[in-house]
Amino acid sequence: MPRPALKIWGFLCLLPLLLVAGCFDLELELSLNKDGSGVVSSAFIAPKQLASGNIAPQKTLILEPAPQNSLQTRGDQVAFVSQASFKSLAQVVTRKGVEFELRQVDEGFMWGLFASTYRLRAQVDGASQSKAQEAAPLLVGHFFKAVLEVPGQIKTAHATSLGGLSIQPQISDDKRKVTWQVPLDSFLGHQGPLVFAVDFKADLDLPPDQRKSAQSRVEGAS
Repeated sequence: MPRPALKIWGFLCLLPLLLVAGCFDLELELSLNKDGSGVVSSAFIAPKQLASGNIAPQKTLILEPAPQNSLQTRGDQVAFVSQASFKSLAQVVTRKGVEFELRQVDEGFMWGLFASTYRLRAQVDGASQSKAQEAAPLLVGHFFKAVLEVPGQIKTAHATSLGGLSIQPQISDDKRKVTWQVPLDSFLGHQGPLVFAVDFKADLDLPPDQRKSAQSRVEGAS
C-alpha cells in the first residue's frame, strides 16, 4: 500500500496549527525551455506571523538538482519557496508522489513546416488528510495551484478531476502558460494522483535520447 502524500508535503504535519493561525496555499510550477532545460519550484504560502516562529516546510519536493530555498514576502503572507534549475527533466529527482514527464505526441511533417506536438505532464498525489473536511470552512478561497509553462503554442490544456470535481485549466493570453487551481480542502482530502497535462506545438532542440520522452525520477527508484 503506497504511503500517503503526507510524506511528500512534510509541512502538512503543521495542519492543525495552521488552521488556528490562518489558512495557507500551495504552489507547484514548472517552466520548460526549448532545449529541455527549465526551472521547477514549489511554494508554501502562510500568514506572515508564522515566519517569526520559524515554521517552514521540512521537506522539499525536489531533491536533485539541489534546490535553492528562500523566504518571500507577499503582502500579509510569506512564501517558503524551493526552486531548482535543471538541464533535463531526466536530471530531476523528486520525492514520492510527484512526477514530471515530457513526451512527443506526434512528429512534425513537411520538412519542419509544421511543428511537432508534445505533452508536458505533472502528476501529484493528493494529501489524504482526514481532517480536511472538518477544516473546509477555513479553507474556502485557498488553493493548491499547479502551473506549467511551455516553449511553444498551447494546443490543448486538459482538465483534471478529483472526487467528481472537474478543475478547468486557465491559459495565459500568450498561450504559453497554463494554471490549475484546486480547492485546498479537496486537495488535502483527496487520495490518489492528480494529473496536470498540456499539449503544445514547438520545435524543440532536445538531446537525441530524449526526443521521444523524458521524465523525472522518484527518490529510491532504480
